Amino acid sequence: MCRIDRRRLLPAFALVASVVCESLGVYAQGSGRNASGIPARRQTIASSRPQATAEELGDSLLIRRRYQQAIAEYGQVSRKSSDVWDKMGIAYELMFDVKGAMHCFKQSLRVDPDNAQAVNNLGTAYESMDEDRTAGRMYREALKLDPRSAIIARNLGTNLLMRHKYQEGLEAYRLALKLDPHIFDGHSASTIQDPTSLQGRGAVNYFKAKSCAQAGQMRSAVAYLRMAIMEGFTSIGKVTEDHGFAALRGTSDFQRLVAESKEQ
Repeated sequence: MCRIDRRRLLPAFALVASVVCESLGVYAQGSGRNASGIPARRQTIASSRPQATAEELGDSLLIRRRYQQAIAEYGQVSRKSSDVWDKMGIAYELMFDVKGAMHCFKQSLRVDPDNAQAVNNLGTAYESMDEDRTAGRMYREALKLDPRSAIIARNLGTNLLMRHKYQEGLEAYRLALKLDPHIFDGHSASTIQDPTSLQGRGAVNYFKAKSCAQAGQMRSAVAYLRMAIMEGFTSIGKVTEDHGFAALRGTSDFQRLVAESKEQ
């Protein structure tokens, strides 16, 4: 499932909010209101304010999770850019309409074949249809277009792990962490969800732990490792023998995890 980058949409939402507030005569301060409730000294400003475009209205509705209305507004844009098609696809996907989402993402790429975000989002749509191999190709293509995207690298890593390509998945996770040390902390962007199966979650958490340990994020590494053990993907005995966790063994958090595992 893809998520919305709210930082990209907030400027448009602010414009829409100001237009709506001024049309209703809502102001934080000021006096001298006329019969309509709008301050006389601000009336000319309100009347001269440009109206929000259909894309800007769509952006504000998308932020407020009014997806059908957002799609309707984006549909009013006469010459749709690659980004407009991409955002329309996001709205469809958030409504679990994968067919509509894929149509929009493909239209986005017809306008701009190098739109890395649209390629990534198309990958998430294939992922939701359990077409993991095709999704993986999309993530690889997106990462070539935007090699600095931690989100795409994370998506690729998770996809590879689900296909049991553990070493390649680990390398993609390492790249994601290098690009953004907080990439596993939760994102308001187009990332796929962790798998629902216990084995799948265990694998993802195990390799998140290994990536974090090798990046020096020891506390996060132990937290993910604890989940991987609870999910049955590994055991504390196997972890202590894995050289990928060598830097973790001397930490108090890891020693506490060892003690907890022995008590169980």
